[in-house]
Amino acid sequence: ATVLFKQKGFEATTLGDIADAVGMDRASLYYYFPSKNEILQESVAGVTGRNLEMVRGLGSSDLPPSERIRNLIHNALLSFHENYPQVFVYIQEDMTRISNRDDPWAQTMLKQTREFEEALLDLIRDGVDQGAFRPDLNPVLVAHAMWGMINWTHRWYRPGQFEPTEIADEFANVFLRGIESRPDEVEQPSH
Repeated sequence: ATVLFKQKGFEATTLGDIADAVGMDRASLYYYFPSKNEILQESVAGVTGRNLEMVRGLGSSDLPPSERIRNLIHNALLSFHENYPQVFVYIQEDMTRISNRDDPWAQTMLKQTREFEEALLDLIRDGVDQGAFRPDLNPVLVAHAMWGMINWTHRWYRPGQFEPTEIADEFANVFLRGIESRPDEVEQPSH
């Protein structure tokens, strides 16, 4: 189903398309999944929770701030790769609609997303407080930039084109070189 969602788009894919692709009768598919939303929800179940636990673990680790960020980028991209294409379909299709829904699954996903974003922001702020990251940058914008950089991969990533570790290394290098403090820099007031 998620391969079809990625190829055709979530809205254009029908339950009939999915049933045909897996070689089953559409009525049989309805027995297991009454809607496309439930198929997508089932395919990403657990992934967001595991990513949230990962970032929380980094927040309580003894790693230096830069290594926490490097690990977060690596773990997020590896998770996206291991759960391809369903996580990318979720990012592309469902995240834009989820804030308007009040069903329990949507509310759980919103809560986990907000908690992830807050934990990421805490990592950035902690790095600033420790002097590892530049004090002249706005931590909220830095966190948005990093998460945007990672999430935008849904637009271009294809397994086999680049290894997830190669992407993560490049992203971490570019990102950290932009936010790390340099001894020769003049201190600026923080935001």
